[in-house]
Amino acid sequence: MPELPFDSTLLEVLVMMACSVWKTYIGPLMAALLGYSYGQMLLCNLGPALLSAIVVVRVDDVLLRRRVRPPQGFNRHLRRGVRFWRAQGEPVAALLSPVLLGIPVYAFLARRLRSSKWRVLWTVAVATLLWCSLLYFSAAEVLELAALLQRGVG
Repeated sequence: MPELPFDSTLLEVLVMMACSVWKTYIGPLMAALLGYSYGQMLLCNLGPALLSAIVVVRVDDVLLRRRVRPPQGFNRHLRRGVRFWRAQGEPVAALLSPVLLGIPVYAFLARRLRSSKWRVLWTVAVATLLWCSLLYFSAAEVLELAALLQRGVG
């Protein structure tokens, strides 16, 4: 097998980070599979997730500040998001954002529906921490079980 011209660990970390910018279910699974510690997994997954939320909140604030005309009221492009928000509520949207909605989508919707920027960042951090922990430890248990079964069979 040919040698890579760069450190493969850097590539692993960059792929984990890229996967966690939008949704955070591949990154923790990769971390468990590659043998990263819990702290390393959090650093590689929680950091990019929060960074994407911060960027969306900041861009949204800048765009709203530069708005020349007052908002027109209901925006037809946000109809599905508003329907979900009203049916399920902000806590459910925040909890599902790291794995189903997407972190930038949640941050955008939350800011448009008048949640404070600190509330958005806090809920993204907590929800991402919960999902990353659950997925990481579940994957680690499955890998440990697979190793035990392989030793028992072989």
